Amino acid sequence: MSQNCQSCVPSIFEPKLPKKFSIVIPFHVKQTDKVINLMDSWSYFRPCNLSWMKLDIDLIFYIARQDNQNFDHYKFIKHKNLECFSKIDIVEYIFLDDRTDNHNIGSRLMFEYMLNATNEIFKRQNFIFYMEADTRPIRSNWLVGLYKECINGDFWVKGSIQRGIKMKSFTDSFHINGNALYKIGDENFRNFYFSSVKAYFDRINFRHGYDGGIFKFIYDLNNIDQVKHVFHKFQFRGFVYNSCHTNYSVQKMAKQFEDTFLVHGGMLEYRFFFDFSIKLVICSWIRMEN
Repeated sequence: MSQNCQSCVPSIFEPKLPKKFSIVIPFHVKQTDKVINLMDSWSYFRPCNLSWMKLDIDLIFYIARQDNQNFDHYKFIKHKNLECFSKIDIVEYIFLDDRTDNHNIGSRLMFEYMLNATNEIFKRQNFIFYMEADTRPIRSNWLVGLYKECINGDFWVKGSIQRGIKMKSFTDSFHINGNALYKIGDENFRNFYFSSVKAYFDRINFRHGYDGGIFKFIYDLNNIDQVKHVFHKFQFRGFVYNSCHTNYSVQKMAKQFEDTFLVHGGMLEYRFFFDFSIKLVICSWIRMEN
């Protein structure tokens, strides 16, 4: 007796929606204006199509500061371009002194605080996209694209290598940039990072960023016995393009890389936004004339 084709498909291929997926925007209080500019850019490339679906995706502002630095929550939670998000949360990380309040050490401490699942907001997350203030969309519906990436493949970290100018070292060139998808709700990932990677950092007195540091551990042949069992969990993908220290054009990028919808770093050429504004004015004028 022949079987229906659908019944022949193993259950492993059945799509499973992520338990919880959120966008996390990590930034220092001094970068407040940059984060506002990031959200302003969502007017051009909308995170989602509201007429199509309402996704259960939260937005988490992850703010770093010292005790003597103030932060205005209102200007973030009331921004006009947050309609696609189900909930807005704010998590604060307080630096104890100037020694830790710097990019390399501070960014790693923030990442580790998020990953260790002691904060109740982060503890609820399964997947997150870590979106720094210099990450920009180059096409609309990018939030939906990220959501789909969460159910595509078995991964701990998924993102982009350096695709801009040539970097000085192998690890700088061939690591997944920190603006990536992370499965922070995976206990095995958490154990791997804190038991192996962080212990390695402490042993070699590593004082740089967490993203390059993870791959420094991976590429150290002394760690091959651990790495060979988990290397497939770190996946290089094209949905985000790391353009660190490299200028880029929105039109050219979107045309050349059809699967890319986010670009990190570099300097955006603003001709697109000038042309876009002119077109809006012309369209408005035509509607008034008619």
